[in-house]
Amino acid sequence: MKGDKASGGLQRCAEEECHAKHDNPRSKYAKAYLNLKEDETPISQQVRQGVLDKGELLVIKPIMYDANISALKQENELWRCFCYVENLAKNSLPGSVASDRFEKIKKMKTKSAKAQAIGAALLLLYGLGHAGVDPLTETIGYSQHGKALLVNRSDVRFNLSHSGEHVLLTLADFELGCDVQQKLPNRSGVAHRFYEEKELAQMQASDDREDTFFRIWTAKESYIKWLGLGMAKDLRTFFVDLKRQQIYDKEKSAWTAAIFEAQSPSYRTAVCAIMEDKEKLSGMTVKNLVIEDLME
Repeated sequence: MKGDKASGGLQRCAEEECHAKHDNPRSKYAKAYLNLKEDETPISQQVRQGVLDKGELLVIKPIMYDANISALKQENELWRCFCYVENLAKNSLPGSVASDRFEKIKKMKTKSAKAQAIGAALLLLYGLGHAGVDPLTETIGYSQHGKALLVNRSDVRFNLSHSGEHVLLTLADFELGCDVQQKLPNRSGVAHRFYEEKELAQMQASDDREDTFFRIWTAKESYIKWLGLGMAKDLRTFFVDLKRQQIYDKEKSAWTAAIFEAQSPSYRTAVCAIMEDKEKLSGMTVKNLVIEDLME
């Protein structure tokens, strides 16, 4: 894509723009424009606003944040958000959530991938801040198969996903996995390759096979992300039952996980958690956001 060819210099342009404007105290890109004070960030303000003393366990009601990041198609907005995350990363501890997410952004090669990485960073910083976790100081780590976690906290679990112009974040005090998918046509070949027989039967019996395909796919993705295994788990060793809103794992001979579903125009989302947390999962709050919400 033409836009992607130009994106090779996007990071350099953003950094030069950002640094130049931070050096100019009269610039609209100075601290006031980024909503930053000299010694404080919006994130640290949120954490300081009343949540808990350090060391206390958080009790987080399950919440799903679904952010529309279409505004990042505009290069000026992409640069502005890049600068915002960079500034937070500069004021964070090494190995922190903010620092880690900014490093991911810098590795993205195409404009679309960079936009998704920026959107994911903004959403994670926003969600953790509102939950009472300071992403500028909290250390992030990764499991053997790449699932992100907060190293020093057992009371906060999160999962991220992105597709097209949407980024999804789920937060709870129990383990979960989530997936969002843009509904694109002609996926029958994927179904025959990766779906278990009972899932194919559900598609055949459906009045809307395309929607059923994405309901099953997002549930399957959320399951392997919940397990923390990614594609190391054979997708045909378990199946999704949309009517029961549960997943049966043939390797464990048991109904192992519950599903929560949501949708927006042209997108499907699913969240997965252990059966014991089914009731909590069913009460999950869904909050729809746009880029400006994430920079409040």
